[in-house]
Amino acid sequence: MDTYVQSRGISKDYCWLDQNQRKISDLPENFKRMLKMVDGDYFSLVIYRANGQLSLLVTALKSQNRIDNQTRKICNSVVWAGWVGQDSDEAILRSLAIQALNGELAAKVDPAVISENNAQGFTVNFDLLKPKNMGVVSVQNNPADSEKIGNLSALKDELIGDLKKYALPKHDGMLVVVGSTVSKSSLEEERVWRGLSDQISDDSWIDLAGEDDKSDNFRRQSSSSNRDTNISSKPEKSKSGTASTPSSGLPKSFSASRRSDQRTPEDSPLKKWMPIIIAFVIGSLIGIVGHYLYHTNIPNRQRSQIEQNQKIIDGQQETIDQNKGKIDQQNDTIAQNAETIKNEEKLIKEMLDYLNEFTQKGSPLIKRVEELVDKIQK
Repeated sequence: MDTYVQSRGISKDYCWLDQNQRKISDLPENFKRMLKMVDGDYFSLVIYRANGQLSLLVTALKSQNRIDNQTRKICNSVVWAGWVGQDSDEAILRSLAIQALNGELAAKVDPAVISENNAQGFTVNFDLLKPKNMGVVSVQNNPADSEKIGNLSALKDELIGDLKKYALPKHDGMLVVVGSTVSKSSLEEERVWRGLSDQISDDSWIDLAGEDDKSDNFRRQSSSSNRDTNISSKPEKSKSGTASTPSSGLPKSFSASRRSDQRTPEDSPLKKWMPIIIAFVIGSLIGIVGHYLYHTNIPNRQRSQIEQNQKIIDGQQETIDQNKGKIDQQNDTIAQNAETIKNEEKLIKEMLDYLNEFTQKGSPLIKRVEELVDKIQK
């Protein structure tokens, strides 16, 4: 029996490994069919037979302690593929499927998958995934019964009982499909032996063979009713093969009395239609008058709109004039400030000139005073 595992590393994405720790880039066709049948992001289970080879797929088995670089729990998926002609492999795969449905398989697969700093991000100890190390349980081999589908939450325990009791059908195809998102139509199209999904609302098993019988009965009843309708629509015939008529010589469906052809004024069609005609005329007149008034009032509404627009324009012009006055005031203030600065600069220049002149003229006097002080001290 061959085993394949899908998992991921801390920063590496999910991929499949074979028993030689090699990454599988192109999955076998039977793997693709099983994975296409279910959503691998959620727990699902598929038992599939192709060319006599029986395979079991179990997806999204959560690990206990392994997380990725975004702190999400890493999930493991496993495929066990039995060898062609090995009937003993069926009992093993049924036992593994029972453990998956019981919630026991995830804890047994988890120790076999280890995060590593390699190309795939993980390694697998395939010895731990061999059937002899998985604690398989014994199962019976009663002949498979009819095909059934139902609600996953309601019938999971019954499916476990069926896997313990019945052998799988011997034909190729999808035999067991369990997935929360699988549609009822997909299970019906694949003619699964057992199919469970939360998309099916029935809490009891739906017998696919019974569904076929109902469809056949419906088709037979439809065709029979059509024939009866066609027969009943034909005229009755006498033994001679001609259509039967009453003694008067006229067909029964066309018999009528002279009184029914005499109409009173109350039965006149014109009187019956008169209220509708009057209502139509009144409605038309109202529409014409309303149309006339609407178009007559257009110039007045346009004139009113023009006046409103003119008021808005006048208000905007007044605002512009006010802003212009403020700008002129600000310009005057700027000019005054510039003149003040100019006067201050002139005053500072005069003070500097006076200081320079005082320094130049006062230096000899200061020197003489210093000499006089020196003489006095001596």
